[in-house]
Amino acid sequence: TYFFVRGYVSDASTVILVVIFLFFWPSRRPNFMCCRTSEDTHASEPAPSILEWSTTSRKMPWGLLLLVGGGFALADGIKVSGLSSLMGRVFQAAAGFPPAALVLILTTIVAFLTELVSNGPVAAIFLPILANLAEGTCIHPYYLMVPATIACSLAFMLPVGNPPNAIVVSCDRIQVYDMIRSGFTLNLVGILVLNIAINTYGIPLYQLNHSPAWAQDFCTENRTFSSPLLNATLHPVL
Repeated sequence: TYFFVRGYVSDASTVILVVIFLFFWPSRRPNFMCCRTSEDTHASEPAPSILEWSTTSRKMPWGLLLLVGGGFALADGIKVSGLSSLMGRVFQAAAGFPPAALVLILTTIVAFLTELVSNGPVAAIFLPILANLAEGTCIHPYYLMVPATIACSLAFMLPVGNPPNAIVVSCDRIQVYDMIRSGFTLNLVGILVLNIAINTYGIPLYQLNHSPAWAQDFCTENRTFSSPLLNATLHPVL
């Protein structure tokens, strides 16, 4: 049927249904007919609903709603327009870079892109691209995908980066300029920490020296896993 077309009803539909229900559910027990108690001497009158539109329109942070929703719309537009495929081809052209340099470039791009688009959509766009890139360059997928995934959370500069940032700005006590000034430093520190971590203890932690069993189909040759901090060799596990 129309209401159960695949993708038409989602988790957001449940939330909207509950919110609409609050506009009709009375905030107190009605005082007419059988609902009226013997102690109630007030005149019968309709009970106000739990949520009223006058209160909602006055107190709802519409700017916050449009800001966060715009981030999701932008992410969907990137996928529908084919920009994500173009980005994938650009990253494929960077396959000749040393792995450590490639991770530095990827984490920097993702960390600053997530300032403009919400974290979840950025991860949904980049992770499939990085998985294909790892397949084409015979690099352990975790080496690219783990730091990129964490970099999606380095949204400290702009309100659209994630809902908590937007909530902070909506209180009118912190200006966007203040967030940019302090968030830029946090982004640089986060990128530095990610790259040091994945090139040191990340290698034995995720066993990046060896191709995982599920990746042996696309990695059948030895590859030097160059790292400025720890050198190893990536080869299939037999």
